[in-house]
Amino acid sequence: KQFWKKAASDLNLQITSPYRFLLSSGRKLEAILLIHHFGGARGMLIFGSYDEVAPYIKEIVDAGYGFSILDEPMESEQYNKEDYVDMLVEWGWSGANKTRPSWL
Repeated sequence: KQFWKKAASDLNLQITSPYRFLLSSGRKLEAILLIHHFGGARGMLIFGSYDEVAPYIKEIVDAGYGFSILDEPMESEQYNKEDYVDMLVEWGWSGANKTRPSWL
Protein backbone atom coordinates (compact mmCIF):
# COMPACT_ATOMS: atom_id res chain seq x y z
CA LYS A 1 0.00 0.00 0.00
CA GLN A 2 2.93 2.33 0.69
CA PHE A 3 4.15 2.00 -2.90
CA TRP A 4 0.68 2.95 -4.17
CA LYS A 5 0.68 6.01 -1.91
CA LYS A 6 4.04 6.99 -3.40
CA ALA A 7 2.69 6.36 -6.93
CA ALA A 8 -0.41 8.45 -6.13
CA SER A 9 1.83 11.32 -5.08
CA ASP A 10 4.23 10.94 -8.04
CA LEU A 11 1.54 10.49 -10.68
CA ASN A 12 -1.27 12.56 -9.20
CA LEU A 13 -3.57 9.56 -8.79
CA GLN A 14 -6.76 9.48 -6.79
CA ILE A 15 -6.88 6.39 -4.57
CA THR A 16 -9.13 5.24 -1.74
CA SER A 17 -7.70 2.80 0.77
CA PRO A 18 -9.19 0.63 2.02
CA TYR A 19 -12.20 0.56 -0.29
CA ARG A 20 -15.37 -1.12 0.94
CA PHE A 21 -18.31 -1.71 -1.36
CA LEU A 22 -21.54 -3.63 -1.68
CA LEU A 23 -22.21 -6.01 -4.55
CA SER A 24 -25.64 -6.46 -6.12
CA SER A 25 -25.98 -9.75 -4.21
CA GLY A 26 -25.65 -7.86 -0.94
CA ARG A 27 -22.15 -9.25 -0.31
CA LYS A 28 -19.74 -6.71 1.19
CA LEU A 29 -16.16 -6.74 -0.08
CA GLU A 30 -13.09 -4.80 0.92
CA ALA A 31 -10.32 -4.09 -1.55
CA ILE A 32 -6.87 -3.00 -0.47
CA LEU A 33 -7.50 0.09 -2.55
CA LEU A 34 -9.41 1.61 -5.43
CA ILE A 35 -7.51 3.50 -8.11
CA HIS A 36 -10.00 5.96 -9.53
CA HIS A 37 -10.20 6.59 -13.30
CA PHE A 38 -8.26 3.49 -14.39
CA GLY A 39 -9.46 0.08 -15.51
CA GLY A 40 -13.24 -0.15 -15.30
CA ALA A 41 -15.64 2.78 -15.47
CA ARG A 42 -15.72 2.90 -11.65
CA GLY A 43 -11.98 2.32 -11.24
CA MET A 44 -9.51 -0.47 -10.58
CA LEU A 45 -9.79 -2.52 -7.41
CA ILE A 46 -6.65 -4.03 -5.92
CA PHE A 47 -6.93 -7.25 -3.93
CA GLY A 48 -4.22 -9.36 -2.31
CA SER A 49 -5.78 -12.75 -3.00
CA TYR A 50 -7.63 -14.25 -5.96
CA ASP A 51 -9.59 -16.51 -3.61
CA GLU A 52 -11.33 -13.54 -1.99
CA VAL A 53 -12.74 -12.31 -5.33
CA ALA A 54 -13.10 -15.51 -7.37
CA PRO A 55 -16.78 -16.11 -6.47
CA TYR A 56 -17.66 -12.46 -7.22
CA ILE A 57 -15.80 -11.67 -10.45
CA LYS A 58 -18.94 -11.31 -12.58
CA GLU A 59 -20.58 -9.03 -10.00
CA ILE A 60 -17.44 -6.90 -9.68
CA VAL A 61 -17.16 -6.47 -13.45
CA ASP A 62 -20.91 -5.94 -13.86
CA ALA A 63 -20.69 -3.18 -11.23
CA GLY A 64 -18.21 -1.34 -13.48
CA TYR A 65 -14.94 -2.13 -11.74
CA GLY A 66 -11.74 -3.59 -13.04
CA PHE A 67 -9.68 -5.60 -10.58
CA SER A 68 -6.18 -6.86 -10.14
CA ILE A 69 -4.51 -9.20 -7.70
CA LEU A 70 -1.19 -7.83 -6.50
CA ASP A 71 1.19 -9.20 -3.90
CA GLU A 72 2.64 -6.88 -1.31
CA PRO A 73 6.13 -5.79 -2.39
CA MET A 74 8.96 -7.67 -0.74
CA GLU A 75 11.00 -5.75 1.82
CA SER A 76 13.96 -5.69 -0.56
CA GLU A 77 11.93 -4.11 -3.39
CA GLN A 78 12.30 -0.47 -4.26
CA TYR A 79 9.53 1.74 -5.60
CA ASN A 80 9.90 2.20 -9.35
CA LYS A 81 7.74 4.89 -10.92
CA GLU A 82 8.07 3.41 -14.42
CA ASP A 83 6.64 0.08 -13.24
CA TYR A 84 3.52 1.85 -12.00
CA VAL A 85 3.20 3.90 -15.17
CA ASP A 86 3.43 0.71 -17.24
CA MET A 87 0.77 -0.99 -15.13
CA LEU A 88 -1.59 1.99 -15.33
CA VAL A 89 -1.11 2.31 -19.09
CA GLU A 90 -1.96 -1.38 -19.44
CA TRP A 91 -5.16 -0.94 -17.39
CA GLY A 92 -6.19 2.11 -19.41
CA TRP A 93 -7.69 5.45 -18.50
CA SER A 94 -11.44 5.45 -17.79
CA GLY A 95 -11.84 9.02 -16.57
CA ALA A 96 -12.80 12.14 -18.48
CA ASN A 97 -10.49 13.06 -21.35
CA LYS A 98 -9.94 16.55 -19.94
CA THR A 99 -8.51 15.07 -16.72
CA ARG A 100 -6.31 12.47 -18.41
CA PRO A 101 -2.77 12.68 -16.95
CA SER A 102 -0.17 14.13 -19.30
CA TRP A 103 2.19 11.19 -18.62
CA LEU A 104 -0.38 8.72 -19.94
